[in-house]
Amino acid sequence: MPSHRDFFVLKTLHLPSRLGLSNNAQVLLLAYDEYRRGLIDSAELGRQVRLSPNKRQAITNTIAKCASYMRRKPEEVKNCIDILQTCTEILSIAGEVVGRPRYPVYNKKSSTCHCTKHEKPSWYNSHKFLNLGIASTSKAMNEEVMKFFYKNYRVDFSCTCEMLTMLDSNKELRENIRSVRVYWVGKVADTAFIKLAECPELRKLTLLISRSTTNKLNKREEELAEYFSSRRSTRVTEALGLDELLTIRGLTDVDVQHVSLKVSERRSDDEKASLTALLVSRLMQPRV
Repeated sequence: MPSHRDFFVLKTLHLPSRLGLSNNAQVLLLAYDEYRRGLIDSAELGRQVRLSPNKRQAITNTIAKCASYMRRKPEEVKNCIDILQTCTEILSIAGEVVGRPRYPVYNKKSSTCHCTKHEKPSWYNSHKFLNLGIASTSKAMNEEVMKFFYKNYRVDFSCTCEMLTMLDSNKELRENIRSVRVYWVGKVADTAFIKLAECPELRKLTLLISRSTTNKLNKREEELAEYFSSRRSTRVTEALGLDELLTIRGLTDVDVQHVSLKVSERRSDDEKASLTALLVSRLMQPRV
């Protein structure tokens, strides 16, 4: 790995003090150096992170401080990217899967979900937001920062409406996004999944479902509803967007999860398992 990622070099550049990194953050950066030199193993480094909420928080704070500093000091992009990469590797070693940060990644120009009929899931409201609009302050940031985050972190969307808005308005997101978690609700789910299928780097998809997923049915079911009496319950396969969702290809990881009962009534475990099997069989097929 590049020598400028060594903690000693960072201290020589006075980067920890200029960034205002906490003692916990500096301890972890030093521990990572020791891990690289073989002085401690991955289990010890991972234990330091997992057993200390303060150290886990220090990683999140370090990422945010790097982002803020790059906005003010574009010439420090390279050094800050090195620290961001180190933070990612520390989390990975600690078992915090890369691609699953505790905040969604947004472009400041378009972060409004137009689907107002449903409640946002609890994980959406509790996350911290890292505003990556900073990347637009220079070409170097745009190329380095945006690609780094979109390729290394999962992007969370509270509904398909929001996902469509973001994918439509953010070229860097469309071209580099690798991991997505989205709550399958909204009036434009069909169009949103078509747009998602066009993302060339997409490899992982986590789909959250609930009874609200079938609040909006696909066109076929809506047409049939004019001639057949309504049923007590609807299947998830009748939801708007399924046909378009099944056109996605080339994924390596597909997961379906229930939303919290605080958000909406859950679908059955059998339906969740069946949907998972269907999506795995289709979405993990190779791209043509």
